[in-house]
Amino acid sequence: MRSSMKRKLKVGLVGLIQLNYRGNKQEVYNKSVEGLRKLSQELDFEFYWRKDFVVTKNDAIQALKEMEDQEIDFLLVQSTSFSSGYLIQILAQTKAYLGLWAVPEITTSGPLPLNSFCNMNLNMSIIDRFLPYLGKDAKWFYGFAEDELFKRRFEVTIRALRAIVNVKGSN
Repeated sequence: MRSSMKRKLKVGLVGLIQLNYRGNKQEVYNKSVEGLRKLSQELDFEFYWRKDFVVTKNDAIQALKEMEDQEIDFLLVQSTSFSSGYLIQILAQTKAYLGLWAVPEITTSGPLPLNSFCNMNLNMSIIDRFLPYLGKDAKWFYGFAEDELFKRRFEVTIRALRAIVNVKGSN
């Protein structure tokens, strides 16, 4: 007899940064964590996040291990600010489905303090052009967790992944 129990989806978040970018990276990340915590209650998924930013290769290795230990189904990699391209090369090796997330700039003029969108594009390009052997696709997200564009795309993703995970687990 098959069980009718649905397993809760597990979502993990890591934030990538470059130390020399001047934007308020911690505030942006904290806001993102809080927004995803609220969405985890609304959309009924387990939420894990890495407290520390991923800055170095060793950070990326440790973050990947932490997320794999939690057996996440979906890894959301936020470009909290611009970061080195080698970080995604490590994180893309996750067994989980992958999402890349850019946040809006926190200023309306002058130099870009975060350059998040550019970094998400770089990471998507690295996955596509240099990591085809992983057979990994990524879905992009833009905005803060409470923004309508983000919420719509994220909710559709969560529903689809929940179905995939539960169909795979129904054997």
